[in-house]
Amino acid sequence: MTGYVEFEFDLPGALLVRLIEVLDGLGAVPLKNTTNLAAIPEEQGVYQLFLDDQLVYIGKTDADAGLHKRLSRHARKVMHRVGLDPARVSFKAVRVFVFTAVDLESDLIRHYGGVKAY
Repeated sequence: MTGYVEFEFDLPGALLVRLIEVLDGLGAVPLKNTTNLAAIPEEQGVYQLFLDDQLVYIGKTDADAGLHKRLSRHARKVMHRVGLDPARVSFKAVRVFVFTAVDLESDLIRHYGGVKAY
């Protein structure tokens, strides 16, 4: 058929590949440091927790709690855990922006230099 083609893109797969690159490129920072937590926005995303530089937990945010709340909760739990030095726990966090077809439309218009009236 002329003028038509079906396009399938593995968005979850592409997102996963890119998230792994981003997370692997980040340095983990101490969870107990309130300055580190204060810089984290209350937005949706994913995060990793490390114990002695070993990955021990992967989490995501939901409608009830964003990154700041989730990580603050983990910090409080760690602070009250008997026999665990909070300095041993660190984290990485990535805000994940949600996009819509409207975003794609705008990006395509920008890429192609606008549209002409027909």
